[in-house]
Amino acid sequence: EKLDNVTFIQYTYRALAVHELVHGRFSRVRDCCKSIQQAGERYRDDRCLGMAQWLQAFCCLLEDRFDEALERSEHAERYSPDTHDKLIVAEIKGAVLAMKGSVHEGLRMMQDVRNKLMELDFILPRVGVDFPLGAITVLSGRMGEGVKHIKDMMKYWASLGNYTQPVWGHAFLGDIYMQMATGAVKPPPAVILKNLGFILTNVPIAHRKAKLHLDAVVRKRR
Repeated sequence: EKLDNVTFIQYTYRALAVHELVHGRFSRVRDCCKSIQQAGERYRDDRCLGMAQWLQAFCCLLEDRFDEALERSEHAERYSPDTHDKLIVAEIKGAVLAMKGSVHEGLRMMQDVRNKLMELDFILPRVGVDFPLGAITVLSGRMGEGVKHIKDMMKYWASLGNYTQPVWGHAFLGDIYMQMATGAVKPPPAVILKNLGFILTNVPIAHRKAKLHLDAVVRKRR
C-alpha cells in the first residue's frame, strides 16, 4: 500500500483471503475483500472489483447461502477481465446450480471448468473445483466414481505438500458416509441398482467410515 501499487495490493490481499478461506475463517476473508473492493474503487480497477465479489461468493457457497453466492458470482462475472477470473466464477456457479437441484447441469459446468484449468495448468483455482466435483458426482448418482475422485484428489494435493485440501476431502467423505449411514438421502431405485455393489460394500460400515473421516477433520485441523 505504501508503494501505491494496485497489483501488489490486490494479490497480497487475495493471497491472505485464500489462506483464510481454506482454513474456514470466513470473517477474515471478508475483511480482505473489503480492502480489495476499496482498492478497486480507488484505482478504478475491474479485476479488484470482480475478485472481491468471487472471493465472497466462495464464502457464501461454503455457508450454504446459495442465492447470495450466485448473485455475487454473476456480479463478479461482469467485472472479471480474463480467462482465469471467468473460470473461477464458472466453478462457483456450477456448484451453486448443483446444490440448488440442477445437479447434472452443475456437474457438466464444473467438469468443463476443471478440464480447462488442467489444460491451462492453473493449479490454485482447482482448490474450488476438485473436491466439490467428486461430491456432485455422488449426487448425480455415480457414487463409487465420486468417492474415488475425492480420494484421488486427496492424494494429489498431499503430493504437492498441501496440508489443507486433503482435510476438505475428509470433510466431504465424512458427510457422504454420514448421509448413507443415517439414510438422509433416499436414492431412486435406478440409482440403487446402478450403485448396488458400492452400496452393499459401504452402507453396513458407513457409520464407522463417517466417524473415521470426521475424526480426521478435527485432528488435522488442529
